[in-house]
Amino acid sequence: MNIIQTCGSDSWGGLEMQTVKIAVALSLRGHRVTLLCVRGSTLHQQALEAGLAAAPLLGGPGGKAVAAWRISAWLRRQSCEVIHVHLSNDLWALVPGIYLSRWPGMLLFTKRMGSSLNKKDPLHRLLYRRVDNIFAVSEYVRRNVIDTCPVNPEKVHRLHNGLPLENFRPEMHDRREIRRELGIDPAALVVGIIGRLTPKKGHREFLEAAEILIRQYPDRLTFLVVGGASHGEEAYEQKIRRRVAGNPLLQPRVIFCGFRNDIPRMLAAIDLLAFPSYKEAFGNTLLEAMAMGVPVVASNSGGVPEIIEEGISGILMPPRDGPALAAGLQRLIEDPELCRRLARTGREVVAQRFRFEDYIDRLEGIYKEGAIQR
Repeated sequence: MNIIQTCGSDSWGGLEMQTVKIAVALSLRGHRVTLLCVRGSTLHQQALEAGLAAAPLLGGPGGKAVAAWRISAWLRRQSCEVIHVHLSNDLWALVPGIYLSRWPGMLLFTKRMGSSLNKKDPLHRLLYRRVDNIFAVSEYVRRNVIDTCPVNPEKVHRLHNGLPLENFRPEMHDRREIRRELGIDPAALVVGIIGRLTPKKGHREFLEAAEILIRQYPDRLTFLVVGGASHGEEAYEQKIRRRVAGNPLLQPRVIFCGFRNDIPRMLAAIDLLAFPSYKEAFGNTLLEAMAMGVPVVASNSGGVPEIIEEGISGILMPPRDGPALAAGLQRLIEDPELCRRLARTGREVVAQRFRFEDYIDRLEGIYKEGAIQR
């Protein structure tokens, strides 16, 4: 099949990584995949490095109207059966381009985040009328799409993300070497948080929990912050860093790593993962930690309960609650047997329910079925 994947972001984060990962997997299965993207973006560069065809038609001078004309002219020369959109903002250029070109294929859209905006106005109705099916990464997001978007609920389907387990194997990494690189005592118990430095990820609660735990275990714990700020949120990152620098309890115990593209190695250095995100749409980081055998304490909100079962595959706590996060982490610190059980069960859950190969199987089946129907 000829398939177009679109992601008009000019940053580089989880959304873009997932788009490239899906495109590469489909390409390896013999499909011809083209990535519709922004010229010069990191995503554009990654696509070329991965050997994918790239069409940098999104973004640029002239805004979405000009992009729509470029896309319409380009689509008239294509013979693709499926366009799969990974960023809702792309629809504003893509759908007019489809209407102008009269492209007859199947348009799919993956929704990876919830929204508080009501999109049931006439313009959005025209936009979403052309979308054949919407995939939500969790039941939480699926309900949100139905509540906020002008779509037939029967066209909105839950499709959980998947994880390539072969890339997340603890035995592949030298824990002592990684800790030495990071300046962490080999004997320390390391609590980590992984994710963009943005308020909704719960870094404030993480530091609040760290203060509580450092008082209880003054010489035992190190806290690792993995991730950097998204574009436009640099001030928040500096605020978090200043809070640590100005606190004599936190300053010697908190290490900032910045953005990393070697998350399995970071997880190999961590003993416990804190995931205090407020309304996480899904939680790829949870899957990664569970696959690496790292016990997790996570907020009981958003799509997280679809991954974590309390006391079975992780510990759940109320969102926006630093003391509750500290209590959950202390529960694991004091119970090594519980940690071992969660680590073992966590990897089993990922292997049984969230394999990337199963995700691609289902996606490929949807593409083929939809192409036949049209």
